[in-house]
Amino acid sequence: MTLPLDRRRNLQELGLRALVKRRFGAEVADSATPRPLGGGAALVAGTRLAAVFADGPSGLGAAIDLAGRENVEHLYFFSERNDGAVARRAAEFRVPTTVVDPDGDFEDLAPGPVPPAPTMPASLEAAAARFGAAGLDVEWEHGAVTGEWLGLEVARAVLDGDQVVVDVGVGHLDREANRMVYPDGAPDAFLDQAVAAVRERRRPSAPAHPARDLVPERWLRSVLRRRPGLAGLEDLRTGPSPEERGDLTQRSIAAGWGGRSGIVAVVACTVGVDPDAVPQAADARLQAGGWPGFAGPANAPSADSSAADLLIVVPAGDDHPLTRRLAALLRHPAEVVTVPAGWREAAS
Repeated sequence: MTLPLDRRRNLQELGLRALVKRRFGAEVADSATPRPLGGGAALVAGTRLAAVFADGPSGLGAAIDLAGRENVEHLYFFSERNDGAVARRAAEFRVPTTVVDPDGDFEDLAPGPVPPAPTMPASLEAAAARFGAAGLDVEWEHGAVTGEWLGLEVARAVLDGDQVVVDVGVGHLDREANRMVYPDGAPDAFLDQAVAAVRERRRPSAPAHPARDLVPERWLRSVLRRRPGLAGLEDLRTGPSPEERGDLTQRSIAAGWGGRSGIVAVVACTVGVDPDAVPQAADARLQAGGWPGFAGPANAPSADSSAADLLIVVPAGDDHPLTRRLAALLRHPAEVVTVPAGWREAAS
C-alpha cells in the first residue's frame, strides 16, 4: 500500500528528527523546525545545522540550496542513494556538507575518486562510422558508442567480450523489441529506416511524442554543436554525462566543452528547472580532465579541470533563481548562460 504524500512526509520528518536527536541531543532536535522540501524532509536548528532526508533520485542540489538560504554552519544530507559520488559533488560547494553513509550510524562518506574516462576500442570504430554515415551524431560514453539524432539515441554498439553488439532503437524496450523482430542480429538493414522514423518525430513542429520530448538537454547540446554562438561559444565538443543513465527518462545534464574568448570552458546543458543539474555540472567539470582532447584551464595540466570555467546553459526562462543560487555556491562558481527560447529551430 502506498502512503498518502503528507503521511509519508510526516514519517520522514519524525525519522529525521530522531536521527538529529541521537547525534546532537534532545535540545537541538526539539528546537529544530521543519522546512518544505520537495522529495523529502528538512529540519533546521537555527544557524547551527540543517538536516535533510531526500527520497528522490538525488536531492543534493535542493538540500544545498536550502542550507545556503538558511545560512547554516553545516548541512547533514541523508539519502539511501548516498555514495562516494554524491560526497564528491557535495565537496564542490562552499556549504560545509556531511554526506551521511546510509549503511552507517551517522558516519560520513568520503568523496569518491574521479572515475577514469576510457578510450573507445578500435573494434567499435566501424559501428561509429556506420552511425555517422546514417546522419547521426556519434557519441562515446560509459562503454557504448551511440548514434543520436538531435540528442536522441537511435543506435548503440558495445563490446560483449570480443564481439561487437549493435542494437537499434530508442530506449532499451525498443531495442529489445527489434531484437525479437530481427533475431539474426542484422540491425544495419533497418538502421536507416529507424533514423527516418525518428527524424520525422523529433523536430520542432512535430506532434507530441516521446521521440520528440525525451532528453531535451541533449537536443540543446546538439544545437550548440552546430550553433555554438547561441551560448557565446566559439565551438563545442561533447563529453560524457557524469553518470550513466538508467533510461531515457532519467534527468541528467548534457556535457561538453568549448572555447570562449580563447579560454576553455566546461559546458553543461539542461532544460527546465533541475536542482541536481548544478551538482552534476560540477562533477562533469571534475571529470573533464580525463576527456580525450580536453585542453584544460590555462596554465594547468588537462587532468586538473577543477578550476576550469563552467557554463550552465539553459533556454531563456529556465534560468531559475535556484539554479543561479547553486551556481554561485560552488567553490569555483559557475556562470548561467541562456539561449533564445526558439533554440530548437536554430539548427533546422
